[in-house]
Amino acid sequence: MTHRSDIGAVVIGSGFIGTPARLPGGHVEGFADTFAAHFIAIYEDVIAGGPAAHPAYPTFADGHVEMLVGDAVAESARTGRWVDVARTPTPKVP
Repeated sequence: MTHRSDIGAVVIGSGFIGTPARLPGGHVEGFADTFAAHFIAIYEDVIAGGPAAHPAYPTFADGHVEMLVGDAVAESARTGRWVDVARTPTPKVP
């Protein structure tokens, strides 16, 4: 591993000797792992035949709530006042 005092040092890969890097230097290596973990969680539920009781990934219901928040933000900007988020009951997944 290099040290911050190694000004001008050339670091190949992840900077750790013997540890291969999957992404070019300068990229946050955990970024790609985020997507891998996301799809692994989805595929586990597909294999199980349906979503878990509390999925480890956002659902369409979560997206719906985000849209309601966005609608409230737009209305607040248009009217210049505070607006409550119109939350509706989340439908149950069979």
